[in-house]
Amino acid sequence: MNNSQKEFIELVLKERLRQNELFGVQNNTDEVWLSILVEEVGEVAQAIQNKDFANFNEEIVQIAAVATAWYEARHASDESEASQKR
Repeated sequence: MNNSQKEFIELVLKERLRQNELFGVQNNTDEVWLSILVEEVGEVAQAIQNKDFANFNEEIVQIAAVATAWYEARHASDESEASQKR
């Protein structure tokens, strides 16, 4: 793993912690997660339009963090269902 990859992963983890502090654990439907993700992608598009590359980097990190949160929510849901079947 190179330094850019390490830095990106660290930024995504920091953003996930920030999101958890702001919103708590989220158990959204896939449709809601998709809406959140698409909204973040739209913000990247806006940053590109405005040539706002500092904001672009922040938004890319937020996209990865939202995707991570979505994965976490689905994984937690799968674990919960599995434990209920036992």
